[in-house]
Amino acid sequence: MGKTAEKKEELIPKGFLYALGFLVIASLVIVFYSVLTDRPMAGLAVKSELEQELMLELVKMDDGSVSLFDDSKRNILNSRDGNSGFISVILTGLEYNRNKTGSSLKSNYAVRLYKYESGRIAIEDIDTDWSMNVTSFGSKNAQIFVSMFKKNEGEK
Repeated sequence: MGKTAEKKEELIPKGFLYALGFLVIASLVIVFYSVLTDRPMAGLAVKSELEQELMLELVKMDDGSVSLFDDSKRNILNSRDGNSGFISVILTGLEYNRNKTGSSLKSNYAVRLYKYESGRIAIEDIDTDWSMNVTSFGSKNAQIFVSMFKKNEGEK
């Protein structure tokens, strides 16, 4: 009995595999070209002079909320006030970075708030030099921090 060899159909066509391989190689070429040339990096903050800075304390409260205190220990923001829930996200990012770098986790953190001439506002964990752009949370949330700088100017 002579069996005729039947050719099994391939599950993935060769043309599709070649196209995927080409896309991978093209992506690598573009990435290496961008890295090796002096192209500006996307996502980096525009260089700007520091306009103001404030010392603050970010505190995990007993009720589970997060508060921000100024240097005179006055509670400025609380994550449950209806407008400032995003400060709990700042605390989450800060603690994630501390956990990743092996720094100690606490219930309160000294932070510095920076306002740059470009309008960008950033918050920095003083102990670890980790920082986050507050303006990334949108103009409404950033405006809360802008008002802190205005209040601080009025007190001086």
